[in-house]
Amino acid sequence: MVDETYSLTAWGRKLVANIWSGADQGRDLARFSDRKDALPGFENLKSSTIIFWATGPLGMIGHEDFWDIISRNVSIYRSDVRTKKSRSIVLENSSEVTSEVLFCGTRWSQHYPFLSEEQAVEFGLPHRHDAELETAKELSKWQSFLKEADETVLKQSLQLADLPPNFKQPTKTTTSKLYNCIAPLNDSSIAFVGHIQISDSFRSAEAQAIWTTDFFDKNVQIPDIEQAEREVAYLNAFSRRRYPSHGTEGNYFHFDLVGYTDRLMADIGLKSHRKGGWWSDLTFPCIASDFKEIKDEY
Repeated sequence: MVDETYSLTAWGRKLVANIWSGADQGRDLARFSDRKDALPGFENLKSSTIIFWATGPLGMIGHEDFWDIISRNVSIYRSDVRTKKSRSIVLENSSEVTSEVLFCGTRWSQHYPFLSEEQAVEFGLPHRHDAELETAKELSKWQSFLKEADETVLKQSLQLADLPPNFKQPTKTTTSKLYNCIAPLNDSSIAFVGHIQISDSFRSAEAQAIWTTDFFDKNVQIPDIEQAEREVAYLNAFSRRRYPSHGTEGNYFHFDLVGYTDRLMADIGLKSHRKGGWWSDLTFPCIASDFKEIKDEY
């Protein structure tokens, strides 16, 4: 997914660590630990891991007084719910929180109710683990591909070997097996745009739409089946390693927006979104207007 060349040397790993350390300092603007007028518990919002791992939700603050409002008016509790009573909930740490309304944010589920489970298997969409849906030979093949891919990811990105403590959302489904997180490996008549979790849906949607158009026009070709399966396994393994809390389904690439969209455009041969040189591509920020001419170039 991403060019991790810098991580292969001690100098490169230090450079990458310094870049992410700078990004991590941005979270100190909220002053989780020492905000004077904050209600007790505000410090619980501070992440226990560095931003590199994206173990929690990420976003941008659009209002200057956002943290002032939250810290002065919202009580923060950081624990799982053990049980609920008529007017309160009891947490695993034994604290009891009085409440008139309980709002459950149970996340959005990405699935296709108009497809049968057999079709989900056929197209490479996540589906429940079931011996009736996949043969032992097929399961063994993918386990082998994933193991091989995981070893490759660790060779390319040494820092991904040492994962931080993290919470994994339980999943009862297999990983996604779509090529480039879009196309089934055995059917060129259908594609699944948007089947990816990434930081900027506008840029990825534009790139996916153009790639899919070229795919349906039969201009961009998927490699032979074994090579395609190995590439899919690599994306799965990278997603799991790079994002330990969210990458279990193999299609989570929050910080890899540029690498992902560059990959799609390279498949087609488009270049108008690039900065014009290797140094510019390496050091200049990627912004929304980079894609303003990509449709016309296509």
